[in-house]
Amino acid sequence: MIQLKYSSKKLEKQCTSMAAMQKAYGPEISKQLSERIFQLRTSDTLGDLLTPAAPGKWETLSGDRKGEISARVSANQRLIVTTPDTSNPKEATVVRVERVEDYHKK
Repeated sequence: MIQLKYSSKKLEKQCTSMAAMQKAYGPEISKQLSERIFQLRTSDTLGDLLTPAAPGKWETLSGDRKGEISARVSANQRLIVTTPDTSNPKEATVVRVERVEDYHKK
């Protein structure tokens, strides 16, 4: 099982409490976000999710986002995570949830 860490206590609450999640992101995004968090919690390694067959389109990012992994939460919103204990994301058993954002907006 993947161990989850969070970049802040506020984000941890938004990702672990459905009420806080819905207040922060609304019902539609909350449904998908809770599914992505569940996927993380129930996978053995992040590599289990970094496959084309995994729901959520998990992918490693590049360029100025190198070192980050994203999963779709909506058409524009992404769950952004990092792997603090390994340089190979596919082997990661500890994942840090960094944020939920629309990284297409600049």
